[in-house]
Formats: sequence, structure tokens, C-alpha cells
Amino acid sequence: MKKELLITVCAATFFAGTAMAEIASGTEGNISWSISDDGELTISGSGDMSAYAKDKINNKDGNGSVAPWYSYNESVKKITVSEGITSLGDRAFRGMTNATEVSIPTSVTKIGNTVFEGASSLNNVTIPNSVTSMGDWVFKGATSLTDITLSQNVTSIGKEAFQSTALTSINIPESVTSIGVSAFNGTPLTSVDIPNSVTSIGSNAFSGTQLTELIIPDSVTTIGSHIAPGDLSYHGITNLVIGNGITEIPSGAFWNMSNLKTLILGESLVKIGREAFRNDWSLQDLVFPDSLQIIEYGAFMNFHIGNLTATAEQLQMYIDAQGDFRKNAKIICKSGDCEAVLNNSPYAGKVAIEYAAYEQHNPDGSISVYKDGKLIGLKNKRIYTINEAESLSKETGNKFRIRYK
Repeated sequence: MKKELLITVCAATFFAGTAMAEIASGTEGNISWSISDDGELTISGSGDMSAYAKDKINNKDGNGSVAPWYSYNESVKKITVSEGITSLGDRAFRGMTNATEVSIPTSVTKIGNTVFEGASSLNNVTIPNSVTSMGDWVFKGATSLTDITLSQNVTSIGKEAFQSTALTSINIPESVTSIGVSAFNGTPLTSVDIPNSVTSIGSNAFSGTQLTELIIPDSVTTIGSHIAPGDLSYHGITNLVIGNGITEIPSGAFWNMSNLKTLILGESLVKIGREAFRNDWSLQDLVFPDSLQIIEYGAFMNFHIGNLTATAEQLQMYIDAQGDFRKNAKIICKSGDCEAVLNNSPYAGKVAIEYAAYEQHNPDGSISVYKDGKLIGLKNKRIYTINEAESLSKETGNKFRIRYK
């Protein structure tokens, strides 16, 4: 009844020609709020804000009630949170489509889920360094957001945190350890620098962006599926570096990257999942690390390589995974009988083979030296000099110089 009386009095005063500073206000526990006649929503008090419901009708994931200023959302043009407030509650400013600016004080340490979702007029936001925690969907659908300064102490970027914003670049601070599922999905992001503090990147994190280069640092140990695929209008990344911390590339992770020119696979990679590089037909050179043991079916479907450096076992897996070769392609065979593999494939006689000299380290400490897939000598627990290698090649009738890893 008090709320109804307040609104009625404000309206009457306005029509009488007297300016009114507030059109609505209220108190909720230790938090007070007011909306001025020029559209500024001010939150004051101390402590944490409440977590609010999604809306009055659909409250499946809410906490009981909508924000008390919910019915004035369209009137809000500016959001000011006063010093003393320590957290921004879930959905606090969700759907404020006309708010163009927000001021967050240094007393805030936590920003909840969906706080600014759908705030489609926000364009520039600064998160103070006091903030260490940000939830999921924080700026999802903030379609005018072109610039954001993140706290240098925030530890994660949540699920769909910036999905469908207008960000073209972002500076991820070194405090961040994880990038959530679809964190930047559907943004026009053209550049991103992932710091060495990040250990995990979720599925679809960079799906639907405009990135041309993606460097995944050695600190990252897990990445999700469809992390950065191309599509019909965007032909994907041209330069991709997968760090040494990754042991598995999941299904569909980088498919449809038809502009891919450079691909560097980390030295710890063990498995490449289904369709991981499907339709990436522009790559010229590919080197499989010695660690690679599993290539799932379709991983290289419609993948047309120019030069492939691999073991005979890896070559067989590549062919079984529907990998293809360009005209005049060449295989640099690191070990095994690559010729036998090709002779039993559709590429017999169509792909040239160059056997690399290579070494096999034996359990007893000796080193077997191979050329053209054949054992030509044994290093008896020591490294040969170049002269000794040349002598060995003469003794065995092989006219080449042994190359060392």
C-alpha cells in the first residue's frame, strides 16, 4: 500500500509542475534503492545484494522474488552502485535495455549470474580490481557492449559471460584460470590473448567469432568441443597453435576452418577426436608429434594436406580418419614402413615418400639408427659424432648423413 501511495503522490506532484527527484524508491534489508526522474537507479547501503528471480512468471531458477525495481526497468538509463555494496545479486539489472552506463564501486567483490543480461544499450563497462568472482551469463545479450575492462583479480570467465555482445577484442587478465562454455560465442571478436594462467577452455568458447589467430598456451590442459569452428560466413582461424599441455583435441573442435594456413600441434598430444579438423582443406604442412597415438574416425575428413610428417602408424591413422592428400603431396616418414601403408591405401603411387633418418632409444640405453625404415647401425649407449655417422653410412652402403632429433 505504501508503494502505491508513493507512486501516486509522485505523479500528482509532477503534473502540478514541480520537479521530483525520485519516481520510486524502497528498502530491502540493508539495501536501499531509488530511481530519479532522469532515469538513474541508485543502489546504496552495505553488504551483499539479494539474488533475484528470473521474472514474475518464470521463476524456475530464481530465489523467490524479482528485483523490487523490476517494473521500472525500461525507465533506467544509468545504474549507480554506491560504495559499501559488496556484491551484485543474480539478475539484479537483467533486461534494463535502456541503461547506457553503470558505475561499480571498489567495495564490490562478487558479480552474480545474469546480472546485466539483455542490457542491450550498455557499451563501455569497467569492472574494478576488487572483483574476484563473476558468474555465468553476466553480459549475455548486451548487444552494444564494445569495450570492457576486467578486474585484474577475477579468477574465471563464466559460461556465456559475453555471448552475443559486440566485443571485438578483450584483455584477459593473468588471474583468470578458466574460460567457460560459450564465453564469447557469437561475438565479432577478432583478437584474444590467452594468458599462461588459463588451464581450461570450455566448449564453443570462441565459436561464431571472427578470430584469425588462436594461440593456446602450454598452461591449458583441457579444451571443449567446437571451441572455435568456422561456419558458412566465417571461414575460421588461419593460424592455430595448440600448446604442449593439451593431451586431447575433442570432437569438432576446429572444423570448417577452411582458411587454416598454420597448425602447430603440442608435444603432449595423444588423441584427436572425431571431426576435429573436418573441412580444413587449406593447410599445406602438418607435423604429428611423437606422442600422438589415437586419431578418431572423421578427424581429418575433407582435409587435404600437402606435406605430412608422421610415423607409419600415424600415417595409417590419418588415412583411416579420412585424411586426404593434395596433388604432389609428400610424406616425411619418421619411423616404420610408410611405403607399405601407402601401398595398401587409395594413395598408392600418388604420394611421394621421404624417409627421415631417426633414432630409437632402447631400454638398455643403446640407440638404434634407422634410414629408409631399415636398421643401419647401433649406437652403443653414446652419441655419434658427425664423422662417425658418416663412416657408419659408408659402411652400410647408405649415402646420407644421419640427422639427430
